[in-house]
Amino acid sequence: MAQIAQYEQLSLLDYTQYSQNYSEINRENCGYREFVKKFGHQRRKYPQSDLLLIESIKTEMDLIQGHLLGDGSIFITGKDCNRDATFNFATKHEEYGQWLVQSTESFAACKLRVYDIYDYDKRTQKSYHRVSFRTPSNKLFTELRAKWYPEGKKIVPQNLVLTKDLILRWYMDDGNWHEKGIYFNTQGFDPKSTEFLRSQLSQFLGLKVTIQKHSGDLYRLFIPVRGTGSGVSSTNNNIKRFLEVIGESPISCFSHKWGRI
Repeated sequence: MAQIAQYEQLSLLDYTQYSQNYSEINRENCGYREFVKKFGHQRRKYPQSDLLLIESIKTEMDLIQGHLLGDGSIFITGKDCNRDATFNFATKHEEYGQWLVQSTESFAACKLRVYDIYDYDKRTQKSYHRVSFRTPSNKLFTELRAKWYPEGKKIVPQNLVLTKDLILRWYMDDGNWHEKGIYFNTQGFDPKSTEFLRSQLSQFLGLKVTIQKHSGDLYRLFIPVRGTGSGVSSTNNNIKRFLEVIGESPISCFSHKWGRI
C-alpha cells in the first residue's frame, strides 16, 4: 500500500516512468483517475491494458519532447496564471505540419493555420508559407512547461532520456545533413543544456558528438562523418550509422536531410 501513496504524489510525467510496476496501480486512487483523465484519448485506445496505455503515453511523450528540442514551444496564454498551458508549433513545410497533426495523438485536434507571410530559404532560394498549430490547453503541457521553462526561458531538463522517436522528431525540426556530418541546431540553448545533449546523444548513438561554434556565442552539435565514439571504429560512416538508428524519412519534404550516405 505504501507504493500506492507514492503514486498519488507523482506528477503526470513521473507516472509514465513506473510502467514496469503498472499492475500495482490502484484504479481507485485519485492519482490514477487524474492520470487517465489527462490522457483520455490514449485510454480509449487501450481500455483494458494499463501496460499498453502507459507504453503508448511514453512514446507520445518522446514525440512531444523531441519537438521541444526543436521548433515546439509551450505557453500559458492570457492573464490568468492558473490556466493550463498550450503547445505551439510553427514550420515552413505545410506537408510536415499536416503530418504532425495526423501522426501525433496530442496534436490530433489541432487545425493547421497557413499564413500569407513567406519565409525565404537561402539554401533552396525559395519562399515558403509559414504554417503553425496550437493545441488546446492541457495539464500535461503545464507540467512540461514547468520542467522546460523553470525560469521562463527554455532549457533542457537534466533528466531527459533520449530515444529513437525523440531524436527523429528533433532531427526533423532542427537537424541538418552535410557531407561532412550531421548538425543539430542548439543555438537557442544555454551551454549546460548543450553539453548535456552532446553527452547524451553521444552515449545513445555510440558516436562522436562535438560542440561547434556557429557564430558569436551560439553553438551547435556536430556528428562528424568519421570519428571514434564508444565502441565505434574511425573507419565507420557515422552519418550512415545515425540514419540507420532514426530510420527513413517519414515525409518527402525532408528527404534532403537524409542526403547521400
